[in-house]
Amino acid sequence: MHVLDTASHHYFKNNVKKQIYKVFYEEIEKRRNIEELDEWLQYKEKIMSVFKNAFPDEFFVKPEKLNYKKVSFFEFDTFNIENVLIESITGWFVNATVYLPKEKGKYHGIVCPTGHSSKTFDNYTRSNQVLARNGYISISFDPPGMKGEHQEGNDHFTDGVLGFLSGFWTNTFFILDAIRCIDYLETRDDVIKGEYGMTGISGGGTSTIYASVLDERIKACAPVCCVSNALHHILEENYTSCPETAGFEYHKYALDSEMLLNLLAPKPLLLVGGEKDEVLDYKLAVKSMEYVKKTYSLYEKQENAQYFMDSLSGHEYSLDMICEVTAFFNRYLKKQEKRGLSFMLSDMESIEREKLLCHPVESTSFRSKNQEMFTGKKRIFTKDDVKNWIFREPLQIRKVTEEASAPKWAHTINKRIYEINETHKLPAIALKRINEKIEDVLLFFTDDNKWTHYLNEGFLSKAGGYLNRQPVKNEKQVISVDLSGFGELELEGDGYDLSGWCTQLRNISYELLYSGSSVIEFRVREIMALLEYIEKTGEFQNIYMAGKGNASIPVLIASYIYGKCKQTTLIDMPVSFETLTHFVPNRYLPDCVMYDAPNRFELYELANNIDNIRLINPRNGDFTINTESINKLFRSSTLIEYIKECASSVRRI
Repeated sequence: MHVLDTASHHYFKNNVKKQIYKVFYEEIEKRRNIEELDEWLQYKEKIMSVFKNAFPDEFFVKPEKLNYKKVSFFEFDTFNIENVLIESITGWFVNATVYLPKEKGKYHGIVCPTGHSSKTFDNYTRSNQVLARNGYISISFDPPGMKGEHQEGNDHFTDGVLGFLSGFWTNTFFILDAIRCIDYLETRDDVIKGEYGMTGISGGGTSTIYASVLDERIKACAPVCCVSNALHHILEENYTSCPETAGFEYHKYALDSEMLLNLLAPKPLLLVGGEKDEVLDYKLAVKSMEYVKKTYSLYEKQENAQYFMDSLSGHEYSLDMICEVTAFFNRYLKKQEKRGLSFMLSDMESIEREKLLCHPVESTSFRSKNQEMFTGKKRIFTKDDVKNWIFREPLQIRKVTEEASAPKWAHTINKRIYEINETHKLPAIALKRINEKIEDVLLFFTDDNKWTHYLNEGFLSKAGGYLNRQPVKNEKQVISVDLSGFGELELEGDGYDLSGWCTQLRNISYELLYSGSSVIEFRVREIMALLEYIEKTGEFQNIYMAGKGNASIPVLIASYIYGKCKQTTLIDMPVSFETLTHFVPNRYLPDCVMYDAPNRFELYELANNIDNIRLINPRNGDFTINTESINKLFRSSTLIEYIKECASSVRRI
């Protein structure tokens, strides 16, 4: 039964984006209007704090002694390579390939993070060859979870988004790997210490920017085909970004790629793009550089911010690009104006894939690290703590409209709209007995559709006494509501969603996390607005609440905060946030991710602190039921039922 108009599939997205746009524009306007260096330095200090806070504490702990091991060495006609394993995070090894000039000597080191593919691809072997043949020692390495050697447990979308849940941001791996490569170069006698360059394409370009902001040893950087405009690319075009590209609260402060480039000032920067880039619009990068140059001018170093656009190239690291980058490094590292040697494709040597492999141990991954973050955590929290984590700004029901049906037996089945604002509306189906006052109300939320569990004498129909001429024992008025993202408010697909990694729910989930919130919190606020409205009407003596599937988590949290529900029933709820990290992919991702859960609260902890709560078929992340582990986590007074079909039990709500 459709309650809202056909635009309802866009409501959730538009509500979130409107909220983010407002903050984004205000922050961008603030930074672009800075005219004095002192003012900029104060602002930069605040943004750097947000920038660093996204990384876990482990990121900033440098090992007393770097652990590395030489794997192999190969000679070629115009350069040599050396494969090395470098421990970046405890148990995690960078599979690095070092490209060496043929002549022995002392050279500047260049770190070359790979994009979202493998260091064995021509795109990367060629650029590193050019650097080596121009008198640099370059080091190339695979990112996790792409097409290289780090595969299992490193899917940067599914395992990656769980980094927000665990508080161990996935980007920690990408950036720390690059920084550990610098640490390794520092150990070599043939490298000039303390003066390094960095260049990478696409995801490797993003890593280049991040690492260059964080590590002062990088004296010049050249990110390639990686800068867009978050407002345009993600918010307007609905592209699903990779969860490592922005940290928690970054969009709350408009900490996008343009801001990151500003943070580099006055470090020499050459931003490189391809006019035919199939992924990013180079014109947006050019526009961003106008504002970046303004920041560099505050230091009187505007000549240090440069842009090169290859008119013939797409999303690739072309030979023209790397030759331009080499000239840039010559100028700022070697302090010479010579451009260096230029090359054609026919000059490039082919490298067999096997000669680039390091065979790292795969015992550590995104997934194992996410699981580790939950181990041994002792959480102390209050109801006020949970409320403060959820509520930045409470929602309020401002208007309710209802369309009553003709009587069906002794009931009406009414379409109802709870309106928060013109585009933020919650559609509902209310089952009401005619000419009888029912003093209890059941507020129900599900991850499928508000109508589903009424159908064919479903448990909502039974709870409302449907088909009974007179009220039955424990009968309730039933209100089934679609929360944002469910039922009528389900997000409609977009053009980018034809890609394997793009979905609108992912896009919205990431955007809320980047803004310091989450889909869970968004839905909790909606439920709280409904609870407060229903209580305010004074129509009912008791409020019962129930949630099913992905809707059960916000129902649990809202029930804990509200504290006045007569009974709370949760169906198919995940047992814990932790179990989501053990089964990837799973049906609860990505909209059941709440930032840094190990240090906040667990789902079973909330349930154990709610009186009169019933759990029906609590699930692991893979939707299985493990009765032994569940019974250990929940207190004995929590009523847990394991049944094949919900209807026989839920109808007693």
